[in-house]
Amino acid sequence: GQQTVFTFTAAAGQRATIQMSYASGGSFYPTFDLISPAGTVLRTVEGGFQGTALLQLFALSGAGTYSIVCREADGTRAGNYGLSLLLHADANAADNEAGAIAAGQTRNAALTAGDLDAFT
Repeated sequence: GQQTVFTFTAAAGQRATIQMSYASGGSFYPTFDLISPAGTVLRTVEGGFQGTALLQLFALSGAGTYSIVCREADGTRAGNYGLSLLLHADANAADNEAGAIAAGQTRNAALTAGDLDAFT
């Protein structure tokens, strides 16, 4: 089956939230592997049928470049997905629905498949 690899750089001690969500076109089980800078599989996360694979607040023990390998669980199905990465204890790039929020303020946003909106 097809695999797509995304990379990100993190500092030691950061925590990562990774979400891979089914979007459209086909029927599959979203699955991803989180790979350490040394090439070790740290975690494999599988979502339900046409669902979401979610890894929350995973502690990254070392600094370096990590990989997220996105795939279908058994490699026999295909479809479209969304992937989001949120690094905690570090700045995250704001999209058009994220950014600053003040106490007492209400922000309106929309979530698409694989989207995470972070407000600070």
